[in-house]
Amino acid sequence: MLLNSDEVKFSLEKLTNCSFFDARKILNCKKKILQEREKVFLLPKDRMLFFEKSDYYIQKILLPSDIKADDDIFLTENVVAEFCNGISEIGEGDWWIYAAYHVRKLRIIAGIGKGIILSRFLSEDFGISDEIEKSVMYLQRFGMTERVKIFSYPFIGNISSKIIVENSYIENFDDAEKIISEFLLNNSKIKPVISHKNYIEKILNEKVLCAIAFSAALLLFRIDKSFENCKNSVLSLEKNVRAENDTISLEINDKNFSATKRFIDAIKTLQNPLQLFHKTSEICGRHRLQIEQLLFEKQIKIKTSLSRSKSEKLKTCDDIVIEKFSSDEYEELGSNKKVGSIICIK
Repeated sequence: MLLNSDEVKFSLEKLTNCSFFDARKILNCKKKILQEREKVFLLPKDRMLFFEKSDYYIQKILLPSDIKADDDIFLTENVVAEFCNGISEIGEGDWWIYAAYHVRKLRIIAGIGKGIILSRFLSEDFGISDEIEKSVMYLQRFGMTERVKIFSYPFIGNISSKIIVENSYIENFDDAEKIISEFLLNNSKIKPVISHKNYIEKILNEKVLCAIAFSAALLLFRIDKSFENCKNSVLSLEKNVRAENDTISLEINDKNFSATKRFIDAIKTLQNPLQLFHKTSEICGRHRLQIEQLLFEKQIKIKTSLSRSKSEKLKTCDDIVIEKFSSDEYEELGSNKKVGSIICIK
């Protein structure tokens, strides 16, 4: 079922300079105080990096109270975002506006990445160019400063704005609602806002940690199988080969092939590798450790540089063992210079 209702309310919250795990914690806290008709989730990123800090967005949706359906329920706004992405790729930081007539009503939908900020229904009496221009001004309140992608008809006029406008015209768009509905039927990647799947599938969808662990297991299996397939191309072409999904990203070449293969073999033996990496991320953040190299030999080891005062402080931590210093360890009396060290995470 495709829900096209003006009673659906959207809001988008920006999380600045967060790690993936920080963003997940904030999301889980918000889920604990949700009302019955509210949904929240993290917007997908172009590339997922667990330990690097970045900006994340949390989408919040308030659904109508009278929703009753036996089938999965999809929101028109989410389908439109994917539809526009198929016309001109929308990255996680790209602002966009969709404007088209749906059964004599003008639909204005706008957002950033796959997130929705604005969704409006207007009568056909409203000028489409004027409403797009108003929407451009509205998005600037949320941080849009440079450019916006407009998805609409070829006949719209020029938009008067300091923001750079990139027009992506939609041809043969007389029945926009029908085209959007057909697009949903032919696109299995779009997720429903309410799912009526069996119990096991529902658990995998709602329990985020289970979903991450499941996708991580599948990823490890696929990467393991893909090693042999990409090995010849790596050695012969001497180019990087990328193996990735939404959970992890690896770049493999002739220099790191053996080490990466050993890493995958080792991590497959762990019951919950994400928990170990999560713990490592928290320790590095707490003690401000700069990771020069990450090693894995039955446990995670971090190659870094420590001052004498920092190393003495770390020796008192229960979760950390300083395994080795460089050979010239603190030769000068009273020196606080940084020395190469390897830290083991228990």
